[in-house]
Amino acid sequence: MKRMNYPSVKQAGLFAGLVLCCSFLSGEAAERPGRILGQDLMKTLSAPACFDSRDWLAAGLVAGGAVTLYSLDGEIRDTVQRNRGGTTNAVENIFKSFGRVETALPAFALTYAGAAYFGNGKLKEAAGMSLESFIIAGFIFQSVKYLTHRDRPCENTSPYKWHGPGIYDQYQSFPSGDAATAFALLTPVAHVYKDTPLVAPLAYSAAAFASLGRLNHNDHWASDVFVGAALGFFTAKAVIKYRETGGDVAVIPVISADKQGVMLTGRF
Repeated sequence: MKRMNYPSVKQAGLFAGLVLCCSFLSGEAAERPGRILGQDLMKTLSAPACFDSRDWLAAGLVAGGAVTLYSLDGEIRDTVQRNRGGTTNAVENIFKSFGRVETALPAFALTYAGAAYFGNGKLKEAAGMSLESFIIAGFIFQSVKYLTHRDRPCENTSPYKWHGPGIYDQYQSFPSGDAATAFALLTPVAHVYKDTPLVAPLAYSAAAFASLGRLNHNDHWASDVFVGAALGFFTAKAVIKYRETGGDVAVIPVISADKQGVMLTGRF
């Protein structure tokens, strides 16, 4: 029988702390999206002292779930790959576009532009909050990737190999950017259209399948996907809360001969 490796108590504790930082950043960054990218970052890192009981409960549940999955990452990877086949590959291919920046981001930017042009306020609101959530979540997950550099399951058979800080593109397993992207983009859609039958269940299902596809493709460990999904979801929820309490923030598509993308603007 194959012997499974498990993390040490120290590794699990460090991992839990890292997850708590991700949970905190995803909420705090969305409260002040313009300032989080600059001088206020250090103040933001010290803000857990302002968490209320609900914030700590949510962060604790995420950390607990992540540590549990972290201890089982190897076993989960083996089980998923052992059962991988034509059906799981087909499901992955159907939903993977929801988590891919190169497909999802242009689609939402064009949706925002089209909704603004045709005067569809509800669709514009959903697409705008989706883009804001993605920009903030993207800053967080990419920063964490550069800080941690965890081996992907396709790079190393051990889930407990981390290389630490560095600006290079190898070993970027933690957290899953696709899972964060899918939930950051689709959570606002589910919220804005919560009174429309089936929209919320379909949106969350698409985000979940896009995330699980990363396990099927052997590009991420289960804990990577869980933390990425939580990061995207809670970032989007914070953006929704910020917008509904009067935050003056807007996402503007930028399309010209030499550049395409979106610009986040705001008054603070």
